[in-house]
Amino acid sequence: MTGSAAVWDQYPSPGRWTESAACVGDPSPESWTDPSSPADSARAIAICGRCPVVAFCAAYGRDTNAWGVWGGSLLIDRK
Repeated sequence: MTGSAAVWDQYPSPGRWTESAACVGDPSPESWTDPSSPADSARAIAICGRCPVVAFCAAYGRDTNAWGVWGGSLLIDRK
């Protein structure tokens, strides 16, 4: 699987709002899941900055302790 679909498959279904996310179809899913790479994380967070559903995504990341970038923040930032 390619793109951010691989990222979504790692978690319980976050909801239909993901269909409108700016990251859908992103060719670099490692940007969303590898917090050990500051450059990848910064790239992912920048995409969140123009996302129309960033608030839903941030709430999902916070409520589920989801790994990686969700709503413009990393898990460590949401704790």
